Amino acid sequence: MKILSLCVLLMSAFTTVYAQKTAVKGIITDANKKPLSGANIVLDYTGQGAVSNTRGEYEIVVEVIKESAALSVSMMGYETQTKMVEIKPNEIVRQDFMMELASKML
Repeated sequence: MKILSLCVLLMSAFTTVYAQKTAVKGIITDANKKPLSGANIVLDYTGQGAVSNTRGEYEIVVEVIKESAALSVSMMGYETQTKMVEIKPNEIVRQDFMMELASKML
């Protein structure tokens, strides 16, 4: 029983040490290339997200599970945009968005 417990402990430590993470980051701007603050950004398979800061910047740090994922940006008054991004372990993935005004306002 002690050997089994030791094996499980070592395996979980090994997995934790070698978990590969990456950062997805970029800038959200409007059509005039002005930064947009408060845009919601979500990486689909993780459910993790961020909100752009006053300079339009965002960053999401995730564990790499898939090689590609959909990255969606939404903001009130603008059309939601989704782009596929390639996720590579231990690399920074850069994806900028230029938001377009929504054609319909409620």
